Amino acid sequence: MRRALAVLACPLLLAAAPAKPAAPQAAAGSRGEKMARILSLEDMRSTGDGALDRLLADGDRGVRRRAALAAGRIGDASMAGALVARMNDTEPEVRQMSAFALGLLGDPLAAERLVAALTDADPIVRARSVEALGRVGGPRAAPAIVEAVRAALPPDAPVVTVRGDDPGSASTSFFLVTADAPSLDGKYTAFGRVVDGLAVLDAIEASPVNGEAPVTRIELKTIRIVKGPGA
Repeated sequence: MRRALAVLACPLLLAAAPAKPAAPQAAAGSRGEKMARILSLEDMRSTGDGALDRLLADGDRGVRRRAALAAGRIGDASMAGALVARMNDTEPEVRQMSAFALGLLGDPLAAERLVAALTDADPIVRARSVEALGRVGGPRAAPAIVEAVRAALPPDAPVVTVRGDDPGSASTSFFLVTADAPSLDGKYTAFGRVVDGLAVLDAIEASPVNGEAPVTRIELKTIRIVKGPGA
């Protein structure tokens, strides 16, 4: 872990393992009719006796993408298998939405495929997969997420962390790490890095302390969190 002050969410910049996509198939009707059908199914919270599965396999990537979103919003766990198959789609936008939809479904059976997607070529797919794993993965997905975040950080990137081993400790505080601290590995989660203000951080670090508390109170009055590219 390294230094940190103003926070920037980190995109996942990992190499991808090649995926063999399932071949899309054409469904009857115009694009507009297909989109209308998807909206109708979503409104009715129905998969339409296989209609949504067919739309997920449509030859139009826009239809597949919108069908994936509908599958997540409908919330029928029976759609998990079709969405997992779409995680092999050749189009990044479809994989992005399929990962998001799997998170909405919250089916733990999707965790294995989402973990595999942490090495997808597309950074948004990776980010969506992390988000989905936060909903469905459970403790077994945590090591893969940690490694994905670690691999995404430049070697000397200053980071901001929150504690993870105490369920209640990360809700009200975070801290800034200014040097290597291997004893903290696996216990804290790095969620950002410094983009400006390192001189201020150096001044804080140099302040006299009584135990862990500064002798003179130091207040952080404002903070701005900036979304990074692909995050």
